[in-house]
Amino acid sequence: MEIIDMHCHILPGIDDGAPDEETTRAMLGQAWEHGTVAMVATPHKYKRRGFWPSDDAVVKAYNQARRIAQEIDPAFVIFLGSEVGNSSKLDTYLQDGQYRTIAGSKYLLIEFSPSDPFEIIQRSLQTVQMNGYKPILAHCERYDAIVEEPERLEELSQAGVLLQLNADSILGKRGRKVKKFCLKALKKNLISFIGSDAHDLTYRPPVLDECYEFIEKKFGTQRADALFNANIAKVIMSSGKF
Repeated sequence: MEIIDMHCHILPGIDDGAPDEETTRAMLGQAWEHGTVAMVATPHKYKRRGFWPSDDAVVKAYNQARRIAQEIDPAFVIFLGSEVGNSSKLDTYLQDGQYRTIAGSKYLLIEFSPSDPFEIIQRSLQTVQMNGYKPILAHCERYDAIVEEPERLEELSQAGVLLQLNADSILGKRGRKVKKFCLKALKKNLISFIGSDAHDLTYRPPVLDECYEFIEKKFGTQRADALFNANIAKVIMSSGKF
C-alpha cells in the first residue's frame, strides 16, 4: 500500500490548514506513519473566503514542507497545487494564470460553496474546460444540489469532469446520507480520486490508510490503488516535469 494524498492543506501559515511549521511537521509525520508516500499540497486560492496568498508566500511554505518531508524520509515527496474557489471572475483569473494547477499539469482542483445551485457548478466547470484546463471537482459529496440529485454526478462525469471524494465522508464520518451517496458513486465507477482534505491533526487529519483498506475490501486492491495512487500519479506525470 503506497498512498498519494492528492488534496491536503499542509503548508504552514497559508490558509486554514497547518498554522505553523510545527503543525506541518506533525501532519506530515502522521501521514507518513499511515502509509502516505507522497502528497499534493493544495492551499486554498479563494478570494471570497479571504484566501489569496502570493506566489512567493506559497512557494516559501512549499519549500518548508518539502524540506520537512525529506527529513522524515528521503522517499517522502511533496508536490504543489491549489484548491481554487469558484468566483464570478473565474474566467479572468484563468486567463491571467492566477491559479496553480496540480504539479504544473493541466488539471485544476476546484471547489464550490455547499449551497451553490447546480447551474453555477456546471457553468464554472465548463469555463475551466474552455480555458484549456481539466477540472477536478473537489469533495463532490459536499454540494447539496448534487447529493439531492445524484444523477448530476453522472452528467458531470460524462462532460469530462473528474471527481474527488474525501476519505472521511466515505467512512461515514460526515453522516449516513453522505456515506450512502459516496458508495453509490463509487459503485458506478464515477470517482477518480480519494483525498484526505487534511487541515489538522484530529478533526481532518492526513490519514488515508483506513479508507484505503475499506475500499480494498469492498472493491478490490486494483481499484484501491487507482483511487489512492495510480490516477493522481498519471496527473502528476502528465505535466512532463517529473
